[in-house]
Amino acid sequence: MIKEYDGEESLEEAKKKILEGNYSEARNILEQSAHDEYGHRYYYLGIVYANDKDYEKAESYLYKTLEVNEEHIGAYLSLADIYNDTGRLELSKPLLEKAYGHDPDNANLLSYLVGVYMHFDEFDNALTFARKLYDKSPNDEIANLIIMLLDKISVELIKSGDLDLAESNAQEIISLNEDHQRGYRLMGLIRQTQKNYKSAVDYFIKALQRDQNDLYILNSLTRNLVQVGDGYSAQLSNNKALELYPDDKIANELKKSVENLIKSY
Repeated sequence: MIKEYDGEESLEEAKKKILEGNYSEARNILEQSAHDEYGHRYYYLGIVYANDKDYEKAESYLYKTLEVNEEHIGAYLSLADIYNDTGRLELSKPLLEKAYGHDPDNANLLSYLVGVYMHFDEFDNALTFARKLYDKSPNDEIANLIIMLLDKISVELIKSGDLDLAESNAQEIISLNEDHQRGYRLMGLIRQTQKNYKSAVDYFIKALQRDQNDLYILNSLTRNLVQVGDGYSAQLSNNKALELYPDDKIANELKKSVENLIKSY
C-alpha cells in the first residue's frame, strides 16, 4: 500500500494514478514534475518502471531515492522485490539489513527479513525477526512460522547434543500453540535421545493425539514402546502406520522388532 505524503500536487496526482493502476499516466505526470527534496518523485518513478518490468530504470530511480533520503523504507523494499523477481536475492540481504538500521519497528521490513533469511537457510536469524514480528502483531500465521523454525532448528540442536536449548524451544512451541503436535514430538525426540523411553512414549502419545496420521510420530511411538517392552501397544501403533503407509521401510522394519518382542513374552 502506498504511504501518503505531503508534497507537490503532481505527486499526489501520480500516486492516485498508481493506486488506480494507471501507471502510464502516473509516469507522464512524474516525468514532468519538479524534483522534490524527499525523493518521493524518484520513488514513484521506480514503482512505475518496476511495474513495466523495466528493472534497470526502476533500480536507478530507487537508488536515487536513497541518495536523497536514505531512510526511505519503501525504496529498500521495492528494490528487494526487484531482486526477488530477477533472481538476485543475494543482493536483498545487505540492503534489508541496512534498512533495518533505519526502521527496526517496520512490520513489512521484518517480514521481508524473515523471508530472505529463510531463503538462505539462516534459520536462527529468521527466527529472531519472526519473534520481533510476532511481538508487534501476534497472529496464528506468524506463530506457525515460528513453530516451524523452532522445530527445524531444534532437530539440528538435538543432533549436535544441545538438548537444553532444544527443550527450551520445544516448550516455546507448546506455549505458542498447545494443540500443535510439533512441540510434543520434539520433546519425545529429546527424551528418546536421553534414553528416557517412558517419557518419550508419553510425549509421542500427546503428539499423536494432535495428529493421528503422522508417520514420523507413529514410528517414533512404536520404537519407544518397544524400548519399554510394551509389545502389544507397539503393535497397535505399528499396525496403524502400515495401514496408512504400507510401503514405508521404517514401519516394516519396526514390525519385525515388534513381532520379536511379542514372541519373547
